[in-house]
Amino acid sequence: MIPFNFLNYEYVRGNACWTLGNLADNFMTLNNSDTDMIHEVSQEVLTSCLPAATIAAKDRQKTKYNAVRAIGSILNCLPLSMIEDVKFEIVIQESADALISLIIKSISKVR
Repeated sequence: MIPFNFLNYEYVRGNACWTLGNLADNFMTLNNSDTDMIHEVSQEVLTSCLPAATIAAKDRQKTKYNAVRAIGSILNCLPLSMIEDVKFEIVIQESADALISLIIKSISKVR
């Protein structure tokens, strides 16, 4: 996966974050469905999307909206076993801090 910081063009970063927000929305749809298909999504996918969204939350205004949407959706989909796992503690805490900071600044698009 290409590090989010590597993408130097605003247009590309904006579209990448928009896509990340859409992916996170699909995680939410899977999480809310009766099929339990969210368990088919690997922890690596969830934990690689979360830092990318957290980094995007520090970008320009338009990118922040989609980052907030992605962070909120992904955090909502995390299984309890992952939340309690010590190796994910820092990633989850940084994402939650970014989400809270952006909500306080009234940049919210969280469901």
